[in-house]
Amino acid sequence: MIDVKKYQELKTQQSQVQRAADRLRGELDSLKSRLKDEFDCDTPKEGVALLQKLESESEELEQEYTGMLEEFEEEWGEDMK
Repeated sequence: MIDVKKYQELKTQQSQVQRAADRLRGELDSLKSRLKDEFDCDTPKEGVALLQKLESESEELEQEYTGMLEEFEEEWGEDMK
């Protein structure tokens, strides 16, 4: 059997854990709402898929830009010096 002091300690710990869980639940709800509002994603899984798609598109555009810049420099590089 636990004594009163130990009971109070456990009760305090339980209360702290409950407050932390409530705070984290609120933060999660806020992040889910932001994900929906800003990116029209209903789940984190959809958010990850969108992120991967955007990263792929960004990489393709960067390669396209680099190629166009190289062509420009080849054609006009001497004239710009």
